[in-house]
Amino acid sequence: MQEIAGAEVLQLNAGAATEINENDLVKPGKKGVTNAQMIPVIIATIDADDPAKLILLKKTFPQVYASSLKYLGKEHKAKIEAYNAPAAAQA
Repeated sequence: MQEIAGAEVLQLNAGAATEINENDLVKPGKKGVTNAQMIPVIIATIDADDPAKLILLKKTFPQVYASSLKYLGKEHKAKIEAYNAPAAAQA
């Protein structure tokens, strides 16, 4: 595990079909998983170019993930849109 801005992050193997505990993705704070924990994890995941982990974060914590996106910079938002573009083209 690696420490990023107070949030513990598990490095996931995108090809591995393993059962993941929510606490392995993002270490919850006193009030559970909030934007304070989610934003650094999203940024680190984008910087690591790991769209599979972004999907897992979105499925595991949909409300917090969605509310955290508005606090990301333009560069990170653009990368998320680029990840979503192929999925939108197939639909």
